[in-house]
Amino acid sequence: MKVSITFQSLPGCRKTIWDALAERLGREPTNHEASEEVKRILREAHEELAGAGKLRYQRGLLPWAS
Repeated sequence: MKVSITFQSLPGCRKTIWDALAERLGREPTNHEASEEVKRILREAHEELAGAGKLRYQRGLLPWAS
């Protein structure tokens, strides 16, 4: 299966992940590099939430956790 990613930045809006990655790399990233960057961001966010005890299951917000 082949998946392609397209990012668009609206005028006056903050940079997209694609733009920030291109700036950091000094070139346009590949789809694989962009995918890995998104995974890294999500992983770090998950670790931060887990460390703060804010994941849904840590707060008892899952339907079967009550």
